[in-house]
Amino acid sequence: MTQTNRSIRVQVSREGKISLPAAQRRAAGIAPGAEVIVEQVGQELRIKSVAALLEELAARAALLVAGTDDSVDQFIADRRAAAARDEYPA
Repeated sequence: MTQTNRSIRVQVSREGKISLPAAQRRAAGIAPGAEVIVEQVGQELRIKSVAALLEELAARAALLVAGTDDSVDQFIADRRAAAARDEYPA
């Protein structure tokens, strides 16, 4: 994914709502009606798609288990092997 930093100016309504232009929503992977994550960092508000947040979390998790045998796939393989040896009831 190519990262583009682009600032836009929008107006906040009396109800506290903002409208995001379609081009920026598409670029961020935010479909109409989708839920987003709003993160406050100091006085900044950052809006992310849920998919972007999940990608970020997956990348962080991968760094934590890099170079180890600790992974979901390894856990599942271990559990299947234990079940095959009848160590755990099915």
